Amino acid sequence: PSMPAFSLPKVDMPKLDVPKVDVPDFKVPTPSAPSTTSTTTSTPAAVIKTPEIPSFDTPKMPAFSMPKVDLPKVDVPSSSSPKVDSYDLDVPKFGAPVSSSSESSEPSESQEVRDERAAEKNVAFKEAQAAAKEAEKAATAAANKAKEAKRAFKDAKGEACATRPGGKVLCVRGFGVGY
Repeated sequence: PSMPAFSLPKVDMPKLDVPKVDVPDFKVPTPSAPSTTSTTTSTPAAVIKTPEIPSFDTPKMPAFSMPKVDLPKVDVPSSSSPKVDSYDLDVPKFGAPVSSSSESSEPSESQEVRDERAAEKNVAFKEAQAAAKEAEKAATAAANKAKEAKRAFKDAKGEACATRPGGKVLCVRGFGVGY
């Protein structure tokens, strides 16, 4: 497989003509000092004395030494530490489930008994599920009844507050009014 060819598009840039500007030549004058070649005058050599730096001696630090302490030798009886075995950790193994030895290939009960027990459990489950649905319906009905009561309360409060100072918005009322 060869790489696809890639070329940039040609763009014609306009030529920019800059007008030529003639700048006059400017010469910086060089400073010149008066001639000092006269033989009659001589300049004395300048002697500059540097100030002497005073010497400074730091005080010597006292030498510290630790006192020599002779510790008595203690004979420690040699004892061997108990040998520690390495830990053998049980690493769980992951794989396909294996049937245990307690389950034999032949069940202790007949197929009809197991089917009958499963049918009973199914009936009990369906009855419990139906009871749960009825309870959900009752809870929904009670929640709707509470919403209706709240709406009725807000309407009654609005009517009662309409004649109080502040109106429905502020509704200034005394203690013990009940709402």
